[in-house]
Amino acid sequence: MELTEVINKRKSIRGYKNEQITEEELESILDVANKAPNAGPFQLTVIQDQEFLKEVNDTAKAIMLDSEGFYERESFSTWL
Repeated sequence: MELTEVINKRKSIRGYKNEQITEEELESILDVANKAPNAGPFQLTVIQDQEFLKEVNDTAKAIMLDSEGFYERESFSTWL
């Protein structure tokens, strides 16, 4: 597959199934992610506990909403 085809076919997923992937699938995803080009050191975190994920999400959302300048951004209303 050509690079332009890969780029044109990429998409963001914001709807998720309520089921776990296999350990094999997770390892495959992490292997590919670790090979992706990046602008510096990065860390991947996998959270599989739904309650903890909601807690992390709610905390991150509260911090962003409280941060200075958040409401001035054009896209904030679509994020909420």
